Amino acid sequence: MNTRSDKHVPKHKKKKKIYRVLLYIGLAFLIVGLSYGSYVGFKFYQALNQIQDLDYSQEHQIDSDLDERDFDRNEDINTGPGSSTEEIEKLVREGNTMSVLIAGVDSEHGQFVGRSDVLMVAAIDLDSQESTLLSIPRDTYVEIAGTGEYDKINHAFARDVNTSVKTVENYLNIPIDHYVAVNFTGFETFIDFLGGIELDVERTIYHNLHPDRIYLYPGLQRVNGENALQYVRFRADNEGDFGRNRRQQQVIKEVIDQTTSIRTVTRLPEVLDIMGNNIRTSMNTRTMFDLTRNLSSLTGDNVETLRLTGDGKMLNGVYYVDVAEEDHLKVVNDLQDRLNIEYKTVKRELES
Repeated sequence: MNTRSDKHVPKHKKKKKIYRVLLYIGLAFLIVGLSYGSYVGFKFYQALNQIQDLDYSQEHQIDSDLDERDFDRNEDINTGPGSSTEEIEKLVREGNTMSVLIAGVDSEHGQFVGRSDVLMVAAIDLDSQESTLLSIPRDTYVEIAGTGEYDKINHAFARDVNTSVKTVENYLNIPIDHYVAVNFTGFETFIDFLGGIELDVERTIYHNLHPDRIYLYPGLQRVNGENALQYVRFRADNEGDFGRNRRQQQVIKEVIDQTTSIRTVTRLPEVLDIMGNNIRTSMNTRTMFDLTRNLSSLTGDNVETLRLTGDGKMLNGVYYVDVAEEDHLKVVNDLQDRLNIEYKTVKRELES
């Protein structure tokens, strides 16, 4: 017989056989990895093409340099006659921070249009991974940028996103680096994608016009996308917008805490599919990568919440929220502090 047992095979041939097996296994993993990486890359750039508002980004040339922004104080500092420069007080950013306007809107046929039902500003410190989240009542009485007219702040988005961004910048006296608009359908879909979220519901949530139609009862429970949306949009009680703002911030912090398991490459394609259909943003690819990398370990405990408060008032039969001047000033100062920006005296060349 010509058969030979492995014990008679020379050791160097055994090693070659093992190396070949390991090589094939390694190549198989490499091929699978490259294929999956290509798929993820395709899904990522496909989503980017859908969510990026390139017209807005190109028009505004978003930059962290505050010198290009219109935030000078009204009065100049006198430098004396005959001088070729003048000194002004200008907002200057010292730290590695970013501000993002977050608008919750309905979309029509893929177009993000209409009033912003949810309006927030996130002030993010990219070094410390700490964030501050401000909720702005949708009925806040403000001057709408570029019009000279006063109206509810959520009406600014109905004109266009630029008007909304500029209105918020003027009202809060901070630069808005980027915006993110989220479709409510996408909010529901994302919550369902997570399998719902654990939420300590603070009160009974019911239909605005039909109090006997109950969506949620108080207590800790798992909430699906539809009910989570009802929770963050509810304002039929005496608190109105102020209670709703608190609940919006509660839900966002819970989502942050409960998304750690999907901050991985294996879940990325599914997330991108949802993002592509339901988000618009001025962020470019590099900004999104940097933001994702810097906030990979962000938790709800790292998110500070701020709220504007005030009193309701009627003007010509229309309800508005009138934010107290003292409260408004405190929030403005807090945001400027979180963004590490402050007024500093700088010199500017005079026009000849």
